Amino acid sequence: PGPVEAPLVAEIRSVFARDLSSSRPEASPGAKSALVFDISDLIGYFAHSRLPTGIQRVQIETIEGALARGGDRDVRLCCFIDGRDEWFELPRETMREIARLSTAGSDALDPEWTDAVARLRLFLSLTGPFEFPRGASLVNLGTSWWLQNYFLLVRHAKTTRGIRYIPFVHDMIPVMAPEHCTQGVIQDFISWVTGVFDHADHFLANSNSTRRDLIKVAAMLGHELDESNVAVIPLDGDFRKRGSEELPDAALERWALEPDDFVLFVSTIESRKGHLTALEAWAELIARHGPDAVPQLVCVGNRGWHNDDVYDRLASDPALSAKVSTLSHLSDDELGLLYRNCRFTLYPSLYEGWGLPVTEALCHGKVPLISNAASLPEAGGEFAVYFPSGSACALTDEAERLILDDAWRRAAETRIATGFRPRSWSEMAGQIADELDRFAERDAQ
Repeated sequence: PGPVEAPLVAEIRSVFARDLSSSRPEASPGAKSALVFDISDLIGYFAHSRLPTGIQRVQIETIEGALARGGDRDVRLCCFIDGRDEWFELPRETMREIARLSTAGSDALDPEWTDAVARLRLFLSLTGPFEFPRGASLVNLGTSWWLQNYFLLVRHAKTTRGIRYIPFVHDMIPVMAPEHCTQGVIQDFISWVTGVFDHADHFLANSNSTRRDLIKVAAMLGHELDESNVAVIPLDGDFRKRGSEELPDAALERWALEPDDFVLFVSTIESRKGHLTALEAWAELIARHGPDAVPQLVCVGNRGWHNDDVYDRLASDPALSAKVSTLSHLSDDELGLLYRNCRFTLYPSLYEGWGLPVTEALCHGKVPLISNAASLPEAGGEFAVYFPSGSACALTDEAERLILDDAWRRAAETRIATGFRPRSWSEMAGQIADELDRFAERDAQ
């Protein structure tokens, strides 16, 4: 074969080798039911993006925690792709490699990344269908409301293999706050949520706030969902990357930033996240104290929905625009650099399912200044500084105190350093497994 064909032939052969080696015997009687993570959402995301954002990061970390935890439970990974209405198993080492590469850089055109994605797609195109272990729990940690025929495949697995389907619900934003979503997203989500109550055996939710919203939406659709049927798995995991080499503080120069002289706001730029409230507060701080006394507001995130007002506000006020930096497509190392060196973080969101940037700030020992909306008090606990959601005046006052009163801010940082303890992702995976066992025991009664 020619020089281009040879690697392709070798890869095809390795697909069939991995496919044959992945077959496993049925679990012995009395063994814990297998835990199967549906990673279709991740596979779909990596087809067009590289750096994982909130929900993708949760999936990667939780699955790795489950795999690393070991024990006597069989943990499998499955997905399906466009054009093949079947489930497929993904070898865990393949998943680990693509997850590692996804956070190793931000260039989606990097040959190492594009080659890995191509190999992944080839494997999924050629491998045989996955047969669920009998009685397994199928857990979808991501979103599935954009996947066609999803519930058809779930029904087939429930009928033929007796699986339990347990989706992880991150939020109910398109129903509870539709003004912040596009019409297409609202329609797709409502279609999914209408079907999920007919197919899910149980639910996982990331906060008590999300659980309440889920139960409320179920009632709106004529379903009675008992609170005991929804297990809350708080996303209070440790997002710091252990063992990686930290970027030096001097690397801040690439963005014209200096240590302790900026406030960090990590979020997709969209109407729900409260950027307008933040900009109004920063404009007021500049008016009160002058631009030199006000730290730079660094907004890190891609453009989302309904954000024209944000950019119009910046364009209309040169003094404000000069004190606001917008960054995107940062690697984990770059984001860690910003967290370590910011004065504090800001998260004025109007609605959340959890609030991952709040947890990230606490993991880095920084005070998060956040709204009191929805789940954010659960994420911030006793360590965050709060203001009434949507109040630019209250945000201005709290930000002013954190900017000007160094002793007060350092006391708050000390409380975080001595009292905040994020969970390991293996602990979180363990809680999921324990909740699934509880559901299974209750179902068997």
